[in-house]
Amino acid sequence: MRIQFIQNIIDSLRNKTWGMGTLVNKYLGIEKKPNIKTLILGSSHLMSGYLPNQDEYNLAFNSQDLYYSYKLYNKYNNNNIKNIIISFSVFTAGQKLGLGSEADACAILKIIYNIDYQYPEIAKAKKLHKKEVFYQKAYEKYLKIVNLPKNYRGEISSSKKKNIREKDIKIRALKHLKNNLRENNNLEYCTKLINATKENNQNLIFIIPPATTIYKSVLPSSEEIFNQFYKITQNNEHIKIINLYDSNQFNDSDFYDGDHLNNTGAKKLTKIIHDKCNL
Repeated sequence: MRIQFIQNIIDSLRNKTWGMGTLVNKYLGIEKKPNIKTLILGSSHLMSGYLPNQDEYNLAFNSQDLYYSYKLYNKYNNNNIKNIIISFSVFTAGQKLGLGSEADACAILKIIYNIDYQYPEIAKAKKLHKKEVFYQKAYEKYLKIVNLPKNYRGEISSSKKKNIREKDIKIRALKHLKNNLRENNNLEYCTKLINATKENNQNLIFIIPPATTIYKSVLPSSEEIFNQFYKITQNNEHIKIINLYDSNQFNDSDFYDGDHLNNTGAKKLTKIIHDKCNL
């Protein structure tokens, strides 16, 4: 029984369940101390939606919330980094990884990146400390088989198109909106990131990712969705906001599901950002 449990964790790390292999790969890549000028943070919307060049590193991954984005910035920031690119999606304001169904990822992030739990008491209630023992062993086994490409910069190929029902895309969008409306949100870490990048004389580039027409059809206007975000980012000259949610440069064929870009869409998004920010 224990052997099967360990195997399940290894499968997770290999990208069969949660995509946790991505966490390890991105860690190993950035720990090589690549010479970069631009660091990309945020959730899955930039994980496979942004294609980094050799001056950049994509440290975005599934369900990365503002707490983890800020902690990763502090961990890997250096004097060579001039630009921080981060996604700000419909769900970002109120998303908290430690409170959701993917809370086990926090245990893996603690092992790999040495980032403490945002909510220690909740982690204790979910028995994440006990699970760390098994994740540590799985992590060590994964290290023996991983083989990163040469000059790896955290890039991930976008997934092939998924056959998702229109109903399910709408349900997902409404769940994201629920996070957006959460009063006990994570915006304090957005403010901390704003202040830190300002103090370090860096450009902070927020990307509001595009989405399909089906996804957006059940949501209010972007002005309403991102109202709080615009308030806390205003009057900061080092901040640039690229709103692609309202862009007419994307169509539904650029996505592999309701809100994630395929490779064609990723190339388009990357070019737009590079052009607008002179990267």
